[in-house]
Amino acid sequence: MEKGYKKVVYFFGIIAAITFIGFYKKYFSLAPDFPGLKNIHHFHALALTTWLTILIVQPILIANNKMTAHRVIGKFSYILVPILFVSMILAYHNQYLRFVSEGKSETETLAFIFSPATDAIPFVIFYLLAILNKQETAKHMRYMICTGIVIGGPGLGRI
Repeated sequence: MEKGYKKVVYFFGIIAAITFIGFYKKYFSLAPDFPGLKNIHHFHALALTTWLTILIVQPILIANNKMTAHRVIGKFSYILVPILFVSMILAYHNQYLRFVSEGKSETETLAFIFSPATDAIPFVIFYLLAILNKQETAKHMRYMICTGIVIGGPGLGRI
């Protein structure tokens, strides 16, 4: 592992903390009943929590020379990322329907449709670039860091 990236696990930990703090009031503080939330919210939270966990675990596995475990989890991501993408789109769709039912202006509602272009699409692009460059560690790692930055955006925005 490159010297400059040995501490990337802390960066991912900070992103996870930012996400938790950002979603605490509207999601985590509502446990265990979660009044007013739908199954899509739980599906989305589980998918993103799994991704953030993977981002934290993978560098630890590499640092401890557990390459087989790293590769197995990496292969699991081939299933998780499409699920994550679908959860993002469904979450945006749910929000769009809520805006319409609340009578939000057409401009505000249509502007919200732009959200997938700022989160879901860049996430998938960075992930695909990471997978395409899995033999080039430096590029692979940088693209995975970019997926973390994209995922951390909504939590930071809510803080």
